[in-house]
This record gives sequence, structure tokens and C-alpha cells, in this order.
Amino acid sequence: MSSDSMSPAGKQFTQVIYTERLILRRLCATDAEYLLPILSNPDSMQWLNDTVRRRTIQGTQEWIDERLARPGLDTFLVELLSTTQATTTDHQAGKDVNQEGSFREVIGVIGSPDIPRIGYIFHAKYFGKGYATEALKAYMNSYWNRVPPVSSGESGSFDFACAATDVDNTPSRRLLEKCGFSLQRIGKESYDNPSKGGLRDDAVYAIFRPGTHEDGASLLATDEWKDMSVRVTTRTG
Repeated sequence: MSSDSMSPAGKQFTQVIYTERLILRRLCATDAEYLLPILSNPDSMQWLNDTVRRRTIQGTQEWIDERLARPGLDTFLVELLSTTQATTTDHQAGKDVNQEGSFREVIGVIGSPDIPRIGYIFHAKYFGKGYATEALKAYMNSYWNRVPPVSSGESGSFDFACAATDVDNTPSRRLLEKCGFSLQRIGKESYDNPSKGGLRDDAVYAIFRPGTHEDGASLLATDEWKDMSVRVTTRTG
């Protein structure tokens, strides 16, 4: 289930996505305090090209500001849908309560810094609980509703989404495959990860809009891929 509004351009703009256990809400300029524990956690960031500046509140704010300045940004914070409702006293005391009236607990960030590229990072504390799978499936269902199909002829139309992750990041690769993404290619020494010894290989995955490609189709053979002006660089955590 999602909650939508209209953008100034008149297009549907999803603000909140609900799942059984999660709330996905759009990234905003005041989210640095929620993201800092994730971006500063070594286990959460080990497969990314991490920088020391992200480990401070100022660096996290810069990370957010850079993304909010991108016209194709489609990124959401992932929160636990708590069953513990805040009281009037909690509100009066200024405790951190979300719009559903429960205590806010941010566990990750997911979405696209530049459609059709997809990425996600989750706090290591929540690994292995199925939250990432739940969030990615919900995000992709919403993605197909928001991104116009190529047949529409609209600008910004795509019939696929893609993501790249380190070849040795087995949990992330399994997550993508579980959510319907298929391996497209292995990029040799395609990104720098100092925490893993320097240049690393990545695995590029893609998923197609339902009903637009045959099962097992290759993204590399599509005109959409050939026409992309930017290389896939968004890496998953």
C-alpha cells in the first residue's frame, strides 16, 4: 500500500509505502540523524566505496544534500512499523514519533539516486531478518507504477531497473535474485573499495517491467541499455 500526492509537474509522487512490517518514506533534508548510524557503521558500509566524511553528521548531511539535488532521485528511508504507540506524554516530551503515532526506528535506505539505477543500505543490526527483501519488493512494485513504460513515449521512461553489487557480497546478490533481478554481467575492477583492498569486480543485475520482456532476456541486448548515457555505478550494501 502506498500514499501518493501530485508533483508540480502533475505526475504521481509516492510519499509513503507500507508493508506488513515496514514504512518506506521519502528521504528529506532533515534525515541526517537517522542515516548517520547506518552510514557510520563499518559492517553496513563494507561493500561500498565508503568515505570518512559520511561518518559525521556533517558528512551525512552533505550525502543527503547531494542526492536531493538530483532531479531523478527516488529514495526512501526504511522504518520499522512499530506496534508500540506513543502517548500524549511522549509527544509533549518531544520524543521521536512518526506520522503513524509510533516510535521511529530507521533501519535502512532504499531507492534510486538516478532512475533506473537501484541501491540500498541497511544497518547491520537488522541483517538476516527479511527486512531488505520486504522493502525491495515493495519499492519495486511502486517503481513500476511511477516510472512510465517506454511504450508511453514519455521522458524518463524505462522498462527495467538495474543494480550493481560486489561479486563477493553474497547476501546482496541473493537478495536481488530473490526479488526477481537477473545477472547481466560481471564488471572487472569496476569500482574502488579501500576497505576491501582497492579495485573490485562488481555484479550487475537487472529486472524488467512485467510483461515487457521474455523470461531470461538480457538487458545488454535492449535499446534502453544502449541508450543509457550513464554507466551503472550505484552499489548495494
